[in-house]
Amino acid sequence: MRTIKDTGLDSVRMRCNGRSVQLYKAHSFWQRAIGLIGLSELHANEGLWLSPCNSIHTFGMQYRIDVVFLSKSLSVRKVVHAVPNEFYACAEANSVLELRSGTCHRLLIDVGCVWQRENNEACVLDGRV
Repeated sequence: MRTIKDTGLDSVRMRCNGRSVQLYKAHSFWQRAIGLIGLSELHANEGLWLSPCNSIHTFGMQYRIDVVFLSKSLSVRKVVHAVPNEFYACAEANSVLELRSGTCHRLLIDVGCVWQRENNEACVLDGRV
């Protein structure tokens, strides 16, 4: 089964609570629509960043994921421990992170946490920083 690294998506390293995560950027309509469907489970410290986005579905998923809804300033607005075949949304979100199940608990990610670029790395999604 293909992994997220096999998708050819651009990636950026981000930090939250002092811990680093490699995020693969899905910014086209089709990249966001397909998301993680058909991919093997994410490895620790990697995820998919959907932008712009304020809702996701897990229809067709074979495993659980953690979902983090982010504001435009990358502040966490909502955290969901998602299960397959559901729909999740947050009206205040500008983008969404899909992470391996358990990542939010392990990295202490909760509402109010702020994500930052690691090493001042440029991070542009769909023309927005």
